[in-house]
Formats: sequence, C-alpha cells, structure tokens
Amino acid sequence: LSKSFNGRVAWTPTAKQTLSGEWYLRQTGTAFITRIIYSRRLADSLRASMGWNWITGQTDDPIGPYSVNSFLNWQLRYSF
Repeated sequence: LSKSFNGRVAWTPTAKQTLSGEWYLRQTGTAFITRIIYSRRLADSLRASMGWNWITGQTDDPIGPYSVNSFLNWQLRYSF
C-alpha cells in the first residue's frame, strides 16, 4: 500500500510456537488491513498455521470495497 503506516510484531514463547501480527493503515486513515497468525511446529518438517485477516475501509478508498473479504485461514506446510 502506498502512503501507509505498517508494522509487524512477533512473539515466540517456545521453539515450536509463534504468534505474529501485521497491519497496514493508510496515511489518510481511510483503509486498514491486519493479519494475526498463530503457527506451531508439529514435527521436524511439518508446521500448522491458523490466522485471521481483517480488511476495512471507506467506500471511496480503493481498499474499501474489499472489506467483505475478511476471513480465517488455515495452512499445513510440509518442508523437505
């Protein structure tokens, strides 16, 4: 996003778990996107993640019409 404030924060309480959050706020305050993810290592090469994405904005902002696209996600990743 151009002309926006963004940030990321992550917390790793153990070697197997991570909780992270990212956000993007348009400089004018007309749009906001955030993502919160919890990730856990299940085995040496297997990781599961669950998260929530939230999109909001005013109708005159290009991001605004996508506010109905907020969703939960789940991912299972295998690394070899």
